Amino acid sequence: MVEICHQIRQFDVAARAAISLAAPQSQLIMPHTDPLSSVPHQSSLTSTVYDCLNLQCLCPYFGGGLSPDGKCHLRNGRILERAIRKEIRMLNKNERERFFTAIQQLKASGEYNRLADIHRQEASESGAHAGPSFLLWHREFIKRMEIALRLIDPSIALPYWDSSLDQHLSDPRDSVMWSEMLMGESNSNGEVINGPFARFITLEGHPAITRNLGEEGHLFTDENINTVYACPYPPNFSALEYYHASVHIWIGGDMKPPLTSANDPVFFLHHSFVDYIFENWRQMHQNRIQREQDYPQEITTCTTPRHFANANMRPFNLVNKHGKQI
Repeated sequence: MVEICHQIRQFDVAARAAISLAAPQSQLIMPHTDPLSSVPHQSSLTSTVYDCLNLQCLCPYFGGGLSPDGKCHLRNGRILERAIRKEIRMLNKNERERFFTAIQQLKASGEYNRLADIHRQEASESGAHAGPSFLLWHREFIKRMEIALRLIDPSIALPYWDSSLDQHLSDPRDSVMWSEMLMGESNSNGEVINGPFARFITLEGHPAITRNLGEEGHLFTDENINTVYACPYPPNFSALEYYHASVHIWIGGDMKPPLTSANDPVFFLHHSFVDYIFENWRQMHQNRIQREQDYPQEITTCTTPRHFANANMRPFNLVNKHGKQI
């Protein structure tokens, strides 16, 4: 936990330093406006497919056509449906293979690395960590990965990995997650040597993803998750960021440093579960209006202005408070 606190503190220091060197704060924070009138129109956000917030916006990028009832009809005659995320071990063999194939194709095209590099570039000096926009930034980030995968195969969604299930094992390293069938096994150097992600060259040019399972940190526990669910106030939601960071540390290797963590596709499954917990909390504690409008207080002694409601969600075409509406 000390290491996690130190890491988050470093993020905060780096973000504050970046702000002092950047443009005036008037350019960092958008003017305060009425919460309803400030919600952007979809048309103003769709400079790329990744900016889409609904199926109607996505439809033309998928080569589909909209019918009068708003459904998107793809060229193969199927309907473009909403992505339904499942626990990775709940996918059937066909679903699992289609997901892995899409990841491999995305990696081969270079788009996986381009998306992963966003996290590397923004990890320390934006609102991606060490504050309330952590959850919203990563919600937008994994949404973009999911869209990229669905452009390859519209039938799939981004699975999640519920690591609290593995925590019940006497040794979580023995989980099927770390077998050739799923995330792959590692050699004595920590290099992933089989499975769908073997021989994935990292952003730094290393010939394989690395993991050092269970050397430090811990996975999500039922107690961790229930603690988050019991918390009635979003300002105290930093607990979820701390718990999530411990899972990164437990996996180790590329997943441990934030600058390299997105090299490993496990990153996206882990954050899909973090987003699942976040959404469950929202459904438990907020009505629809609150989910769209509520945001933690802006206290500079607690967090940098990068995390404020109207701050730009760098590098995305959003402000932080709009990330909740995805």
